[in-house]
Amino acid sequence: MLLKIVYLLVRQLLSLAVLVLCGDRAKNAELLVLRHENTVLRRHVGRVRYEPADRVPLEYSIGRLTCAFASSLGGSKTGHR
Repeated sequence: MLLKIVYLLVRQLLSLAVLVLCGDRAKNAELLVLRHENTVLRRHVGRVRYEPADRVPLEYSIGRLTCAFASSLGGSKTGHR
């Protein structure tokens, strides 16, 4: 476990050093490669199909945000006056 943590830490430090020390051409090339990879992945994935179990946390979060927004405007939690 300790070896894995040390490995990940060294890897992050080296990648940070590469980003700091490399020039703009290398950064632009990396961005170009990542954009191409993103485009290819979007082509293969298609439309996301949510299951009912996937929607429950999303609906709960939206409900809490709506209640918080309504209460910040001075309304009640249910939205009725």
